[in-house]
Amino acid sequence: MRDTIYSEVRIKSRGLLSSSIQGIVGTPKEYAIYVHEGTSRMQARPFILDNIIDEKDTTLDFIAQSIGAEIRKECV
Repeated sequence: MRDTIYSEVRIKSRGLLSSSIQGIVGTPKEYAIYVHEGTSRMQARPFILDNIIDEKDTTLDFIAQSIGAEIRKECV
């Protein structure tokens, strides 16, 4: 299931001083939520959170580049 994790960044520009950045992390597997959060019969195994933590540096670099690109677009 770890191989199916995807991420996406959405940037909504509303002008120079008003933009929003949304990061989405997930998996298309329908049963993933039960594995991640656990059930009454199974302990949680937060594989998505583990992956986010493992890829922290890559994620932060990507966010910084996205913010920089958006600022450059608005300032031109």
